[in-house]
Amino acid sequence: MAFHNATFPYLCARSVVCILDVLYDRMGIKEKTRIHHQHISLGEELPGLHYKNMKKNVFDKTFFDNSFSSARMKPYYDRYSGDKKKALRHYRQNIQLAEALLPSLSIYEVALRNSLIRELERMTGRKDWHNFFATVPALKALDSQIDVAKQHIVKRGEVVTADKINGELTMGFWVLLFNAKYERFLWKDLRKAFPHMPKSKRQRKYVSAPLNEVRDLRNRVFHNESISWSLSRLEELHQSILEVCSWINPTMPLWIKTVERFDKVVMSIKRSWYGWWKFIF
Repeated sequence: MAFHNATFPYLCARSVVCILDVLYDRMGIKEKTRIHHQHISLGEELPGLHYKNMKKNVFDKTFFDNSFSSARMKPYYDRYSGDKKKALRHYRQNIQLAEALLPSLSIYEVALRNSLIRELERMTGRKDWHNFFATVPALKALDSQIDVAKQHIVKRGEVVTADKINGELTMGFWVLLFNAKYERFLWKDLRKAFPHMPKSKRQRKYVSAPLNEVRDLRNRVFHNESISWSLSRLEELHQSILEVCSWINPTMPLWIKTVERFDKVVMSIKRSWYGWWKFIF
């Protein structure tokens, strides 16, 4: 295979970095001796978290069962036929994947909510668009969720305002707006919340499906459930997050990439299970 003269040195350097990554992890070299390398590998200790007198096996099966319950850990043990080392590694990596998804999920949620609020205000011609829902019998189920949000605000001793209600409504509410039974009343206006959506996808069902899938993922992440049984599926869901964000603003996925490390975490996990040499390029 022929390489461009300017490309070959880059590929060589990249290969060296990948090899050093593996050697560092195998040798247990800490961050202090890796100043030249910026990203943090899975399982790497952070500064200030070194315990010289701690036994290596302190985080064993007993620790995990007592801390997180044997019922929570059982699916991981079952997956690897009792191989505790692999099971505990998988559980740890599940947490790392959840952490890696937080930036994109957070940005997605705020961007989606704000874009929908803009269109609801335009549709109703009022900032307190919530009161419009109470006047439409077909939107009664949605109005009940708005009432719950108001009650939560009152219980905190706060004044109920349009902005407070917007912030109090759940992700489930925003996704429910795209339910089939509300298509007649809401879709024509709410589709404008995605101004950069390809024409081929400008149908309610093509919006509702990824919103529901991402909502389920978001809930599993925020409720500390397993999300790592299929890395390929998780990568698809991550791509859905980026795609929906691109419908709102084409540059948003690019910015998300500057604040998240999901791809690095996934790559590191793949190397830990399948070997680093399969994922150099």
